[in-house]
Formats: sequence, structure tokens, C-alpha cells
Amino acid sequence: MGRDMDAEVWQSLGEQDADWAVASQPSRQYGGWADHLEDFYATGRERVEEALALIPEIPRGKALDWGSGTGRLSFTLAESFGSVTCVDISTSMQATLRERALDRGIENLDLVRVDDFDGDASHDFALSLITLQHWPSSRLSLHVILH
Repeated sequence: MGRDMDAEVWQSLGEQDADWAVASQPSRQYGGWADHLEDFYATGRERVEEALALIPEIPRGKALDWGSGTGRLSFTLAESFGSVTCVDISTSMQATLRERALDRGIENLDLVRVDDFDGDASHDFALSLITLQHWPSSRLSLHVILH
């Protein structure tokens, strides 16, 4: 699949069933997360806490959530870091993330579309879960990680 096709697919998923596209539990398809959003975000909290426990002595200035979707990881990262860069290919998912962050009073997020991300060494911590496998090749995934 080409880059434009990937963006189109994730844009569509973000419009149709964004949370299920992020955490694809069969019982939650077709809007099944809608009445269980706290459970959805709790799954992200668990993953972030597990990752941070592995490296507890890192500075907590700036984090990167690559493939942020609707903020499943970003919201927990925002509690521990001064700012969080939320990178995603889907503007529809980012719109949901933005709306929910406002509802929760989370203000330290910087939403960036994948094509607009200009990586640098300013982040203290980066997390990407269930994301890179969607890239069309392992070589491209490695390029994303290293740049």
C-alpha cells in the first residue's frame, strides 16, 4: 500500500470507529468503546506505566507518542511529562484526540500529522505501540525510528 492509501485507510477508520481501530477487541467493534471510554484509556494507562517502569530515571520534559490515534497513550503520558508530541497519520483521529483532551482539561499536547513531523533529539521519551507494523516495510519502519 502506498502512503496516500495508508492515510486514506486510517482517515476512514478514524471517521467510522476510531477507538476500535486502535484497540481492536471484537466485542468493541461498531462503536463498542463509546460507552466504555474509561476502560479504553485504562488499557493505554497500563501500557504507559509498564514502559515507564522500565526506565524510571528519565527526564520528564517532553514525550513523543508515535501513532497517537485518539490519545490512548497520550493522555497518560501528559500526566508524567511537561509536553507530549502526538504524531498520527489520521486527522480524523487527531480531531477526536483534540476534542477529548479538551473535555479532560489536558492542555500539554502538540498534535502533528506524520508528514509534518520533523524529528529531532528534543524528546526525553518516545513510545509507539501497535503502530509500526502498519508500515509497508520493515525498512521504512526502521527509517521512521531512526529519523
